Amino acid sequence: MNRKQLLCITAVSCLFLSGCGDSNVFSSLSDDSTESAKVEQGLDALNSGNYTQAITTFEAAYAKNPSNPELAKYLASAYVGNTGFDVLDLVNRLSEEDESGSSDDDDALETIGDLYGYDESGNVPELANKLSLLNQAVNLLAPGGVALEGMEFQAGLYSTLQANLLISEILGGRNIDTIDGGHGTNALSDSEIEALIAENFDTASASAAPGDTAPASKGALLQGALSLVNSTKDVLLSEFSSDEENNDLGEDMDEFLQELGFGDGSLSSEDLAIYLKDNN
Repeated sequence: MNRKQLLCITAVSCLFLSGCGDSNVFSSLSDDSTESAKVEQGLDALNSGNYTQAITTFEAAYAKNPSNPELAKYLASAYVGNTGFDVLDLVNRLSEEDESGSSDDDDALETIGDLYGYDESGNVPELANKLSLLNQAVNLLAPGGVALEGMEFQAGLYSTLQANLLISEILGGRNIDTIDGGHGTNALSDSEIEALIAENFDTASASAAPGDTAPASKGALLQGALSLVNSTKDVLLSEFSSDEENNDLGEDMDEFLQELGFGDGSLSSEDLAIYLKDNN
């Protein structure tokens, strides 16, 4: 499975979360009347793209009522929104590619490059901040690496994005889709990929969520993200069970995990190096 297939899986997941094109994705309010005014303010900020304000509002509300799953979902959404991730834009652009019959990997590379961004060296801007926000979102929905009941879809989606950025972090900040020299950047050689993985895979991540007393290594965080993707992939794709074509997506996800060397539920630095070199 190539990177375009993985991105398409993410996009299909995004489409379901977005309510089939409804831009007001998070329209329901908390049932707790004492919180509803603040929640409404937070949702207004979330839907208008004011993610900083949404985070401030939902962090305060969640601190007072951490057992409210709706607040956890909204806060996680605000964190991910603040990374610059645009669900509807990604889905719309990939849908246009599908309609045009394009199967060129460069289309997907350009899409994900626009999604995460990259500088003239091919690095993801503000990667540490983006990854910290994603880590916080995943930790809210899947504490200890296990998705809370009813949170499987959102947790699986965010862990897919988390895995992509964690690989970028292991690559020294390089956008995973520029290592082949695309987008006017310099390509990484196989030996450079091996050296970056050797240097960074077992190094503690600077992007761990605040409050972590012993930040996990980059490789361990990637392992956790892939485990969450693996455990939630059936939920991510269950809504398409009646569509024979989209049923293949479940097989594609398994194929991706197999190609990454994750078929046995673990990932080594050697596995990652082989995967990246094969797809370079």
